[in-house]
Amino acid sequence: MKKKELAVGDSTSVEIIFRTGHYKGKVRKSTSVRTNAKKQERLQIQATILKDADTSRPLMLEPTAIQLDEIRPDNPNRKWKFKVALLNIGEENVKVHMVSAPKGLFDVKLPGKDIKPGKERYIEFKFDDRIGQELFTKSVTFELNDEAKTRYTIPISKSRRWGPTRASQ
Repeated sequence: MKKKELAVGDSTSVEIIFRTGHYKGKVRKSTSVRTNAKKQERLQIQATILKDADTSRPLMLEPTAIQLDEIRPDNPNRKWKFKVALLNIGEENVKVHMVSAPKGLFDVKLPGKDIKPGKERYIEFKFDDRIGQELFTKSVTFELNDEAKTRYTIPISKSRRWGPTRASQ
């Protein structure tokens, strides 16, 4: 705080430092400045804390792998979807092109538009009805239209069979 005492109508600036430290995901923090005014104001900071990005690559993926055993749908007999976020942490627009994807258990839909710097798009996976009983380890590889032709591979695995759930009974 630049000034400790203020006259009526006077102002000052206050520096508030929020160290993200061990936080991750969506976080809310608040602070207040005490005065002799009847109404006390609070400042609330809302942030989404991202893991350190690999700045040598234009995209940050979340998640970087899909382990289907950890994200079992409520009803394994119903078709379901899963998304992987692609955040452009580079300085240029990039477009995603498929290099390889397995056929059969799931379909992959890439973002159709360029991903602008600082913007996020999604890869969508639509899983087949047979997903509940199949066991597999597969991967999807895509490439960017950047100068380096940067490639990313997303491993997708399922090692347990899913039985009926309350939703499907």
